[in-house]
Amino acid sequence: MPSGPYLYADKLYETVENMHKNNMYKEMVMYMEACEGGSMFEKFDYKKLDVYATSATNGKVSSWGTYCSPQDKVNGKSVGSCLGDLYSVNWMEDTEAHDKKYSETLLTQYKNVKKATTKSPVQEFGNLDIQKEPIGAFQSTQSGEVEKQHKFWNLIKSSTKSLVKDIFDVDEKMAYIKNESAVDSRDINLHYLYSQVMSNPSTEATDALTAALNRRMVVDKRFNEMFPNHMEAFKNSEISAPTDYGCYRTLIDTYEASCGKFDDYSMKYMKIFAAECEGLKSYPEHQVKSVEKIKSSC
Repeated sequence: MPSGPYLYADKLYETVENMHKNNMYKEMVMYMEACEGGSMFEKFDYKKLDVYATSATNGKVSSWGTYCSPQDKVNGKSVGSCLGDLYSVNWMEDTEAHDKKYSETLLTQYKNVKKATTKSPVQEFGNLDIQKEPIGAFQSTQSGEVEKQHKFWNLIKSSTKSLVKDIFDVDEKMAYIKNESAVDSRDINLHYLYSQVMSNPSTEATDALTAALNRRMVVDKRFNEMFPNHMEAFKNSEISAPTDYGCYRTLIDTYEASCGKFDDYSMKYMKIFAAECEGLKSYPEHQVKSVEKIKSSC
């Protein structure tokens, strides 16, 4: 899980807007690997900023890890974690398959990655005219740096070779392994703990898995009781990305101050706060009640 403060969609847009205003780039391409990653772009006009962005998923569902146990081996040894994220692995492998990076456009890459990423709906945003340009216009490196940058992925693929037969023909067997070894990003830690129990059913491993399951049940119960009016929309993936980011940040900060930091699993409930803030737009004075409700739940 990333460390440091959260990156919010409005702040990302403000930063890129400032860069555009100050002529810090001509055109920009962004690849967003995150659960509900489409929410970082879908409410904002990146077209006018000459940005083309793709994301692992839309604003409502999770992204997925891949090369998870038992496919998490490097040089025959299990790493104990998913080796990558399905969307990110797919676009990087697609780039890597094109030594001459001016032979493929961003549009062709998007179509290839969308087809290969079967667990989440890959999305695109912004200035779609940029799609016509070659990936080499945005992804390049000095020849002396290539080996260093690709060393990790080459190491992984030493045990799972030929992920791509050629530019347009994906190796069906390895594509199957990538997708079958994929795990919902919200469940990667649980998957790891379960794998530990299966490989070594010690008391310590069993206790760790039990503790993780108990934490999940506590979080599930807490949000069901905290904002029951939003749970149906949450379960049906009907909650849209936030628009009132001031309120959204306030509720998140309140929760973390009272209940502890979010983790990969509990972060899925952040969208409950987005729904609460949308409902508060007509009654902003009621935000204090939502804050107190959060505080009293922990």
